[in-house]
Amino acid sequence: MSTDHRPLFDAYPSLAELPHRPFAALPTPVQRNAFLSDRGGAEVWVKRDGLSHDLYGGNKVRKLEFLLAGALKRGSKRVVTTGAIGSNHALATALFAREFGLACRLVLFNQPVTEHVRMSLRLFHYAGAELELAPSYPQLVWRMGRYEAMARLPMVGQRLTVIPGGGSSPLGALGYVNAAFELAEQVRDGLCPIPKAIYVPAGTCGTLAGLIVGFRLMDWPTQVIGVRVVPSFLANPTAIAQLANKTAALMQAFGHDVDWQRLDAAAVTLLDGYIGDGYGDVTTASAEAVELGQKAGLRLETTYTGKTVAALLDAVRDGRHGTEPVLYWNTYNEQNLSPLAERVPVDALPSAFHRYFEDAS
Repeated sequence: MSTDHRPLFDAYPSLAELPHRPFAALPTPVQRNAFLSDRGGAEVWVKRDGLSHDLYGGNKVRKLEFLLAGALKRGSKRVVTTGAIGSNHALATALFAREFGLACRLVLFNQPVTEHVRMSLRLFHYAGAELELAPSYPQLVWRMGRYEAMARLPMVGQRLTVIPGGGSSPLGALGYVNAAFELAEQVRDGLCPIPKAIYVPAGTCGTLAGLIVGFRLMDWPTQVIGVRVVPSFLANPTAIAQLANKTAALMQAFGHDVDWQRLDAAAVTLLDGYIGDGYGDVTTASAEAVELGQKAGLRLETTYTGKTVAALLDAVRDGRHGTEPVLYWNTYNEQNLSPLAERVPVDALPSAFHRYFEDAS
């Protein structure tokens, strides 16, 4: 695997002026999945972004190539970001910030407690992150607003970069604009067909918005379908269209040959009905998809990827895409970090987080 080739910069050489540090193992494999293809009439392909790094994979690695580079370009010594207590984004940021010599503070909020959550909390500590618990959503907004205000202060602010939840900013979304161009190269190389539809989780929506921008710039016929896994005030067609437009505007600011027609919210495809009772809720469909994923050789979880695969399987069973190929974009880390988590005793965590382990067997 290459660690420096990024087809986005081949398409738009002027974008090379953007902050970027290539550390992901790209391109990630794209493979036909025989087990999932047997669930219905359509061929199912999988883009395995869980293998985007041998330390910790998943979709956040692509975003952090740009976001951490931006922090380093500013001369920052510390990054602050937010996520749930089991956040993949928070963990990826902590791990890779450490690789670049940046201190990391995580402002975390509650979600239903699972073994995945407990492992994530241990891994946050393993990665050397400072942990801060926001007891409510207003508190989370206030705390992140305070850090953003600090980052704007002269002298002091230069040493601090605030990374938005999920890494979903126009700069972070460029990682998935590049990913769209990467898949196009794999199609040209005969590694997979052009998919009629691509299914991806819709959380903070940077992955979804970046893919939409990339495929739209290439004028592909593929429909990018987001499966909403967070409340609608966070993931909705208007917010996704706005992020896509801002991402394209950032590209145009560096590359004047970027031809972009403004995206309207009506052009965004977002599926509801899979979130359950709220963020992190383990639904019957997501749990079943995780079990099916194991049989299909996929590592899934119940918050994001299980719900996305559940939506894809429903579409395949219903014949929604006929017999044309569809692609599931796996955003979940495929590396096993359990041995690292086991090194961290619960008592090593700040006392505010001990209660998440009280009923652990």
